[in-house]
Amino acid sequence: MRGNKYVQITYKPGKKISFVNNPIGQRPEWELEITCEKCQTRYSVIGSAYFCPCCGHNAVERVFNESLDTVQKMIESFEEIFSTFEKSYGKDKAESMCRSMIEGTLGDIVSAFQKYAEEIYKQIIPTKKVRVNDFQIIEKGSNLFKEVTGKGYDSWLSHDEIEDINMLFQQRHIIEHNNGLIDERYIQNSGNISYRAGQRVIVKNQDAMRLLRYVRKLSDGLSKLGVYNKYRNGDDRLIDRRAVYGVKFPDDEDFQNLVMDVHIHKGNLRFLSPPDRGHENTGKLGTWISDHT
Repeated sequence: MRGNKYVQITYKPGKKISFVNNPIGQRPEWELEITCEKCQTRYSVIGSAYFCPCCGHNAVERVFNESLDTVQKMIESFEEIFSTFEKSYGKDKAESMCRSMIEGTLGDIVSAFQKYAEEIYKQIIPTKKVRVNDFQIIEKGSNLFKEVTGKGYDSWLSHDEIEDINMLFQQRHIIEHNNGLIDERYIQNSGNISYRAGQRVIVKNQDAMRLLRYVRKLSDGLSKLGVYNKYRNGDDRLIDRRAVYGVKFPDDEDFQNLVMDVHIHKGNLRFLSPPDRGHENTGKLGTWISDHT
């Protein structure tokens, strides 16, 4: 015992405390293996990985395509999933669960597209800020791209497809924000007069598959809009020098020129342009380079 006139401390030995280290069970090996497009680092994840853990490269296009592939496989497996749910929970509960699953795919597709469109837009004009939900609205997203590139969604979708994808985006909104119950705002924004206010929206497998198809067509077009920014920054890894490209210059109304042997030289884009055979031209591309043929 130790102490003074103010404080006394007493210690009495008791039972010795022992610790047992219990090892944490090992998780199964992850099946998904990713190779970074930029630095070739290989890594595994569960879920989505937008950035390489080594160099920070943004793999938004790969993640976007993987997200759509996952949704498509889920829709295509609908009958098997329903059968499994029916055996475990009965037909009525299985119907409710599968309906919720299909409705959820609209949100998954729209969210994936929103992230993808945002990243492409940043590649084209990094200094301009957009609101979080701008690319959840078909007309607004289309206008944003058209303002800076001259190309909107109608460059890749027909008028009827634009109306249909707008309706499907609006259905996603009404499901997430109003439990699927139709209101006058939905009817006005979607142009869908097959419902009356107070009814509940019905989403079928083919609706989700149509939305997938539209979004894939848009992403194919938008990916080309982002290509020029990579080239402008001297990244010519995606250029095929054996290909013939259609090119649009700032003063051109359309893709009126064909170029070949496209490459980056000292930060400038260089190419051969028929009929100027054998002459190397230095210049800048317009909005985008088309697919090679």
